[in-house]
Amino acid sequence: MHLRTPIRALALSGLNQGAATWAGLLGPPYPPPHDVSSNSSTVSAAWHNFTSTIEASIAPQEDAQPKFPGLANFTVSVGMFSLNDPAAINLQYHYTSNDVKKSAAGVNTVNSDSVYRIASVSKAFTAYLLLVELGSDYWTRPVSEFVPDLAAPTNLSSASTGDPLQMVKWEKATLGSLAAHMAGITRNPAPYTNDLLQTLPQKDAVAAGLPPLDTSILSACETRQDFTCPAKEYVSNINERAPVFPPWQSPEYSNAGFALLGLAIEKITKRSLDSLFNDDIFKPLQMASTSYTVPHNSSHAVIPGGAANLSFSVDYGLASASGGIYSTINDLSKFGIAILNSTLLPPEQTREWLKPVTHTADVQFSVGRPWEILRVPQAADGRIIDLYTKAGDASQYSSYFILSPDHEVGFSILTAGLGPKVPFAAAFVADTLATTVVPALESQAAHEAAARFAGLYRSNQPSLNSSVSLAVGGLGVVLESWVSNGTNVLPLLQSTFGDVDIILVPSFSDRRRGEIAFRAIGGPGKARDSGPFSRQLFENAGWTTLDAVQYGGNSYDLFTFTVNQDGSALAVTPAATRAPLERIH
Repeated sequence: MHLRTPIRALALSGLNQGAATWAGLLGPPYPPPHDVSSNSSTVSAAWHNFTSTIEASIAPQEDAQPKFPGLANFTVSVGMFSLNDPAAINLQYHYTSNDVKKSAAGVNTVNSDSVYRIASVSKAFTAYLLLVELGSDYWTRPVSEFVPDLAAPTNLSSASTGDPLQMVKWEKATLGSLAAHMAGITRNPAPYTNDLLQTLPQKDAVAAGLPPLDTSILSACETRQDFTCPAKEYVSNINERAPVFPPWQSPEYSNAGFALLGLAIEKITKRSLDSLFNDDIFKPLQMASTSYTVPHNSSHAVIPGGAANLSFSVDYGLASASGGIYSTINDLSKFGIAILNSTLLPPEQTREWLKPVTHTADVQFSVGRPWEILRVPQAADGRIIDLYTKAGDASQYSSYFILSPDHEVGFSILTAGLGPKVPFAAAFVADTLATTVVPALESQAAHEAAARFAGLYRSNQPSLNSSVSLAVGGLGVVLESWVSNGTNVLPLLQSTFGDVDIILVPSFSDRRRGEIAFRAIGGPGKARDSGPFSRQLFENAGWTTLDAVQYGGNSYDLFTFTVNQDGSALAVTPAATRAPLERIH
């Protein structure tokens, strides 16, 4: 095993000695790890550290200050899944709080099959349903094409008719803009509008400086007690709301957008979302404990406080497309594996879906359909790991669904409890996971890459003095030497990249043929005190130099590895020299 530096440190020696901030390429520097669950895996050890940290807050040692006081008041279920290690599903953690232990309804001890409300994680299912049932071409279609009542406001004053500050341009609001929170429409649909006219006593509203108003000005949807609303009234209510932004100006979280997206899917398919979810997703993926509507049998339900807690059984009606689905740790693992494996979608559509649609004002946070994309820099080497996440919060339930496409793994976090702090408890669990397990995934991938790719490769023809030597450092697989027919070939590559390390990064994987393609890019150079445009030339040029030099029609930076069933390299063929080199050690 050829290691330039200790893999678990994940740092090239030069990086901490004045090297430039190096962007590399979008995506992982190594193939994804295959062992995340065995006792020898750094990921398994990190999982133990993660659960120990959670336990220390639930049951702190005497005189110890817990990182999240009161965590014992919340029921917690956490699970991991991996495309390449089926045993990862055994990495789970469950804790049952007293308000569930003593509940007269549902379970009294939670496990991987306990049913939680997953709240807005439902949005990921709704976006997935559109892709599975209709395909990504529908992202560009205006919602008013399928919900024509949106184009016909019914109760607007003549002064606001045609006023872009008062009326949404529905012909510009596409299904894709709804899924990416970019349509600029109202946040919450009726009856979840959080209107102070309903929630605040009139005398308190007036005392706060608001004018007196009569509740008769509210729509029928807003005053319904059963939290449901007929589609026509529902659309009319949204129609009467002023836009927040013009479409495609800025991301703005909208539950109403996903309710409309679900309604549009029903109109297009002429089928109910309940039947579509069951036939297109839940049944094919064997998600037997997941449902779009309130479960008929609550024996596996997590209901803190018992039957008096209505937050589990409330029917969200049309808003269920935004936050009404129920699921379990085991079923969410199946959902995550299906996404990572492109089980129900073509791979290129999955890759397109797992990309941002827009930035936010935070450089480490982007938005997709409906992904909340956390761009997490790693302390060891500064590399950015994109976590595609969806959070959910509904009264006594908070959840996270997390994918790391770079590592082909994911996590589910489901929490429940009484009181307002459930979202903070779930966020603490997710933060702890991100700071312990995610770095270990990177470390494990590097460790496995060293075992599978590092070493000397040589031609099996004695008369042909050709070889490649690879090592693994903190930034990727390093091309240490390249000799073709007795000649050092590296200087020609360095004429493109400069006097820097040459890093090989994975670009294609064909498991059926047993081949993995890597591309060569220049590593970090000397630090420069430069502006943003010069930085692109010196520190973020990798993506602009790919495939820049050819020899006889073959790319000079392409290296194709032949691998065995466990992914270990048997040989490498530099495309420019066309000569396969067998791995010696």
